[in-house]
Amino acid sequence: MLHLTPLLLALSAPVQDAPVELRWAPSAAAVQHDWVTGHQLYLDSFVRQVEGKRDVPPIRWLIRTERTLRAVDELRRSEDGRPLDLRRTYKKGLLVARMEPIDDPNQAAHDLELTTPLDGTSVVYTWVPSDGNYGKYYDALEGPEPALAELREDLDLRCLLPEGPVSVGQSWTVDAMDMHDVLEPGGQLALDCERGNRVLKRNLGTGMGHSLYHLFGGSSTGTITMQLTGVENGKASISMQLSGLRYLADVSEYVRTSELSRETLVGMQMTGGQLVISFEGTGNLVWDLAALRASSFQLTADETMEMTLHSEVFDEQLTERIRMVGMFRASYSSGPPGLDEAPEGPEEPKEPKEPKEPEEPK
Repeated sequence: MLHLTPLLLALSAPVQDAPVELRWAPSAAAVQHDWVTGHQLYLDSFVRQVEGKRDVPPIRWLIRTERTLRAVDELRRSEDGRPLDLRRTYKKGLLVARMEPIDDPNQAAHDLELTTPLDGTSVVYTWVPSDGNYGKYYDALEGPEPALAELREDLDLRCLLPEGPVSVGQSWTVDAMDMHDVLEPGGQLALDCERGNRVLKRNLGTGMGHSLYHLFGGSSTGTITMQLTGVENGKASISMQLSGLRYLADVSEYVRTSELSRETLVGMQMTGGQLVISFEGTGNLVWDLAALRASSFQLTADETMEMTLHSEVFDEQLTERIRMVGMFRASYSSGPPGLDEAPEGPEEPKEPKEPKEPEEPK
């Protein structure tokens, strides 16, 4: 008697998609990158302690920021999934920020708009094997040399790719320190303004709604999981899950070197600071299998920021602990140069929740 059961089971089983290779190897044609990242953070608690005396100022506020970066890349030479010679022209770098009080009509809102001196310049990134890093220089219009220091080359999300071919449904993990190119795409942009609230600018620089580059000089915990969820019309859809992602960074050097003149006048000296930021969220990356580069990316995550600042005021030790909660969002798209449309920015903030009672400082 002929046994057909194994054959019938094999024929009825779902067809498995063949593994696909998610790799970066675009052509030399110029490509435009458009990045928008934004934060919406509500004050959850604020505790001030002076020489052991605890004070809870009766203030509530919201900080909203949106950072836009548009740049055009000309890949002149690459090898093994890495640019060796890349020319990047900066078209637009802008940070718009607003700090506004909640439920206090007597307090004014503060707006800040920062632009970058990189606009209109082009920077060449050349890989230096002996240094394991990129050399950077202006190749046409000169810009400020210090602005080059913290720039990063990966704008197109190579950091999120797996090491080898993957099948639909297969997952892989990403190192938390590689999120630098997602949370702070292009690195730290030099930003300045002629007018605006200097306290707000300094706070943004510490990482309170901006300047997350501090995080990548510290330590991290948590997982970042990517999964290939489908392949259709030559494009791969990849999901992202941030679980318990937490960064701890020392911002003492920054706060010590960014004192304000008003603080000096009242005898206040910044002495140190610590930043903790946590993310929980999801995203989606679309990878073009024909162009061999990212097509688009979206990430939305709950964000919790905890900042501790230390200072001295007339020989008294002052400690301020600030906790803010809200949302982080990132959007990316790529295409031929000259596109005017940028990715959709962060959505309007929802009504703030009632803040929790501040905990006793540890």
